[in-house]
Parts: sequence; C-alpha cells; structure tokens
Amino acid sequence: MEAVNQKKTGVRKSKRNDVLKVIAMLTMLIDHIGYLFFPNMMIFRTIGRIAFPIFAYLIGIGYDHTSSLKKYMLRLLIFALITQIPYSFFNRTLTFESYNLNILFTLLLGLVFIHLINESIQLLKSKISIKHFKIPINLSVLFIILYTNEYVKFLDYGRGLEYGWYGIVLILIFYYSKKHTILLVINYILLTFAHAYYNIFFSLVRRSQESPLVYLMNNAGLIFAYIFNNVNEILNLSSYFFQGRSLMALYFIKGFNQNNFFISLNPWVGYIFYPGHMTLLIVIKFLVK
Repeated sequence: MEAVNQKKTGVRKSKRNDVLKVIAMLTMLIDHIGYLFFPNMMIFRTIGRIAFPIFAYLIGIGYDHTSSLKKYMLRLLIFALITQIPYSFFNRTLTFESYNLNILFTLLLGLVFIHLINESIQLLKSKISIKHFKIPINLSVLFIILYTNEYVKFLDYGRGLEYGWYGIVLILIFYYSKKHTILLVINYILLTFAHAYYNIFFSLVRRSQESPLVYLMNNAGLIFAYIFNNVNEILNLSSYFFQGRSLMALYFIKGFNQNNFFISLNPWVGYIFYPGHMTLLIVIKFLVK
C-alpha cells in the first residue's frame, strides 16, 4: 500500500500524494459497511469494487518506489497477521472462520511474484547457469499446481486467499503495463471476464462432483448454454460478472488528475486502518445484533 512518490516540485518536494490511498480506504470502508449492515443495498458493494484495484495498483507502483523491499514485505506480513484476527470474525454472523486469508496476504504475494519475476529476468540477462533458477522455477511450478488443482483452494477466489489468483495477476498487470495504458485496460478487462467464466465453470464442476477435465469433456454444451441463458448477467455486470464493476477504478488510476488534490498521510495510517476499521465495524455489529 505504498503510495507513489510526489513529483519533486515546490514545497512538496519530500512528500507523497496519498490521494489514491485515501480513495481506496474510503471505498473499502463503504464496501464493508454495506457487507455487514446493508447486504441488500448493492450500491455499497458496487462502490467497494473500486478499492482493491487501487491497492493492487499501489502495490505495483510501490515496488519501484520503496526504499527497502524487505521492510515493505515485512510490514505487509506483520499487518496481515494482525488483521487476520478481526478478519476471521468479519462476516454477517460474526462467527470465527479461520480458513480465509485477508487481502494483505494477496498484496504481499503479488509483491513477491513481481520480485521473483524481476529476479528471473535479471538472471536471464546475466546468462547465469540454469541451476540458479531452481528457487523461482520451483515457486512457479507450485503456483501452477495451486491454480490447476481443484482440491487446493488457496488460490481460489473466496475460498482461501481473498481475490485469489485474480488478485495476484491483477497486481502483475498493473506493474508490467503501467507505462502502456491501452494494454493495461485491455488486460484488466480480459482478466476480469476470464475470472468470471472461471468461477462459472468451477461452480458447475462442484455441483457435479466430477473432476474439471471430465466435466469439461462431458458437458461443454451445457457450459455454453449456461452462459448464453445468463447473458443479462454480463450486460448488467451482476452475479459472476459483478467484479466487472471494479473497472470504475481505472478512472482514478489513469484518468483522475491527482495534481488537483494533495493529501499526505503518515505511512502507518494505511496499515492501521485495515484492521482498525474492521475491528470497529465488528464491535458495532455485535452491539446492534
């Protein structure tokens, strides 16, 4: 959640402009208020779709601007662990759910993947022996296994890691496409719709209790029929395509003129806000329950 360094001009020479971070925090707060207290008012959740893409963008940009990558990762890890306590109770019934990981773990993994990819690229440019690729290759293989194995839910959105593989890939898109706006937008749209179809497919697979490959071979027509019969979900960006509303975040990431606004926050505010606001909402929910 590192913010982009402010251009060194005038009196703002050494300060960051945290306006994007503030927008992300506010929209996340609105989303969480809607989730806990107004589940039938989708305007809260729609506004909330803006938050994660901005945080993902700030992670991608923060990689290039942080003064210490190790300290950056350590801060994310520490606050991810702290946040996991209130996050485990953050549901409408306030029951303890330990099997889901909060969004800071997703952001941390996105940062780790950027670093691994960059390190691998540097090794390739250096023409170092293939044996030096052992660690990144093993981690890449692990990622593929986690992605393709239906029984491992760690990278499945909503079933382990929040936003799952979608969140990690979105961070990579923001990082590697940050200088190419058109490419960034196209990749973001393709990823978001691919994520929707992925969830549709695996929801059907789970109902059938078959393996993904067997189900695909036996029910390809049924999958296409399902998509065709639910075309309104695509047009309205609802149900599995609801995350498509997060494309609104592109306005703030690429179209919003940050120079017209300036907000400078203490670097710790962003980290404390996440577990802090969640704990406060849980307490309020408990008192009014």
